[in-house]
Amino acid sequence: MSVLIKINPDTVKKDKDVGSAYSFEYEDTDVECNGCGSKFTHNELEISHDGYSTTCCPDCGEIDCCEIQYQSLSEYRKSK
Repeated sequence: MSVLIKINPDTVKKDKDVGSAYSFEYEDTDVECNGCGSKFTHNELEISHDGYSTTCCPDCGEIDCCEIQYQSLSEYRKSK
């Protein structure tokens, strides 16, 4: 299962001090572990002990439990 985590439009702000930099947050998105089938939000994903994987299941500990892609700011701008 591959999931696209979209930018939350209510949080996109231009940083006046940095010029063209933006700050934003991603929408809460449900994902499902490929190992145990547990469902949770992408914010609950854990980092592996070696730091290699950022998609570890918080329930069973499965490393790379789901495939996610984060929407880029340029993709977000094109969708407007």
